[in-house]
Amino acid sequence: VISSVALGILEFYGAFDRITAAIAPISVSVFGLPPYAFTALIFGILRKEMTLGTLVVLAGTPDLSTALSGLQLYVFAIMSVLFIPCISTMAVLYRQLGARTVALVSVYTVFTGLCIAALVNAVAGLFG
Repeated sequence: VISSVALGILEFYGAFDRITAAIAPISVSVFGLPPYAFTALIFGILRKEMTLGTLVVLAGTPDLSTALSGLQLYVFAIMSVLFIPCISTMAVLYRQLGARTVALVSVYTVFTGLCIAALVNAVAGLFG
């Protein structure tokens, strides 16, 4: 519930627009994703299950095939699955295993998700 409120507040104050502008160069050049798709991934940290819903809202259509190519949807799915765990998962890890484990898991999953998604996008770019 708290993360839903946080998302609403961030959207109200224009955080989506500022984040989108800041990450646009990397999102487009490295991952082949429109900036709003990367923004949806970032907000998935608050609530993992809302990643796709946020993408639909930011894309402006529930038919994502009109806003993103098949490759873009595939890269988005890879990043969504492998990206940093949501806050509730991190809270459980913290309670059970401590802050060091949460930090290690977070760094590892972010690194893995970003590298594999960038690799998939780069390899796909070689083939057209």
